[in-house]
Amino acid sequence: MIPFQIPYIILSLLISFSFYLIILQSFIRKRIHSIQSLQEDVFTLAIGEWNHEIKVSDKDEIGRLAQDLNQMRIAFLQTMDNEQQARVANKELISSLSHDLRTPLTTLKGYLEIMNLKRDDIEFRDQYLQKCLAKVEEITYLSNKMFEYSLVFSTEYNSDLSNIPIQRVINTLVDHIQYLREMDLHILYEPLQTSLSMDANFAMIQRILNNVFSNIQKYCDPWKDIVIQATIEEDQLKMSFTNSINRHLDKVESNGIGLKSVKKMIEIHHGTFYQGETNDLFTIILTFPIHQ
Repeated sequence: MIPFQIPYIILSLLISFSFYLIILQSFIRKRIHSIQSLQEDVFTLAIGEWNHEIKVSDKDEIGRLAQDLNQMRIAFLQTMDNEQQARVANKELISSLSHDLRTPLTTLKGYLEIMNLKRDDIEFRDQYLQKCLAKVEEITYLSNKMFEYSLVFSTEYNSDLSNIPIQRVINTLVDHIQYLREMDLHILYEPLQTSLSMDANFAMIQRILNNVFSNIQKYCDPWKDIVIQATIEEDQLKMSFTNSINRHLDKVESNGIGLKSVKKMIEIHHGTFYQGETNDLFTIILTFPIHQ
């Protein structure tokens, strides 16, 4: 039997190796089929069919990759749905604000026409002049809100910056301070004089200060000091505003859009925005890069 042992061993090895190759081929064919199926699913997603579900059910790495892709697909669909709902809500909001804006404009036009008809009656004219001013304030408020909402929710908003003197910004700041003082509010402020400049959009700077001072006027405690500082620190213009919060005010509904728009406009200027509340003190700090 000895002469047959070697051929028998060789034959056994060949048969075993053949079974191994058959099993391996079957395994590889299955893996290739899974990869091809996954490739087709990914291509379907790539052309924008995000509702297409990836159906690879293997329990190996390919199956886990398919599960991860499915989770990514679902998360992307949820994000798209949320963005669509936000766009619809914002469109409705802007439409509503536009409608609200037309109402005071129509009323203002009516007041002016009445004043024109009775221009000789000084007492009557003064009465309607105050009404006109009130409507102008209402229109200004609504137009600012429209700008703020469009700015906060826009992802493509850009603004051209130009070189302007910092003193121009400081003068605008002082104008706001003077207005608060005329409202019998006590402001602590040390004047700043500088010949430096900065890259800015001056119309935006005005809107930033309008929002900040409007926030102060609404929520400050009128019996306590308001501290405002403007300084040049480390190639930055820094403006800080600190006021005591009026806890006796009725609860005011606020969506915070005003300060959100301030933050967005500061980011456009490559600056920083900080707001914080400690005990009864509310602080806002704005910084802008400057040229030395």
